[in-house]
Amino acid sequence: MFRKQPKPRQFDYRPRYYNPDESFLKDYLPGSREGEDRLTAMKNRVSRQFRQGDSSGSVRDDSRRQIQRSNRLLIIILGLLIIGAYWFLTVHLPRILAVIE
Repeated sequence: MFRKQPKPRQFDYRPRYYNPDESFLKDYLPGSREGEDRLTAMKNRVSRQFRQGDSSGSVRDDSRRQIQRSNRLLIIILGLLIIGAYWFLTVHLPRILAVIE
């Protein structure tokens, strides 16, 4: 009871180097890459966002499937509980009342 408690583990995260200004210049400003015009830069930025999952329909579809699956499971569990309660009330409750009286 009065033993010394162990210390919690320390969280040690060392991020990679990231320069937001440089990333902004490469991704959003036209002509920031050599030989790239404005339209090509925009196409590359949009395709990169889709690959990363931003604005992607697949993420919404996956979460929708998970919600539907959990709803189905909930309905099945509730149905089984209702059937079990009905069975208990019709089979065992008369016996319990007979013993009590």
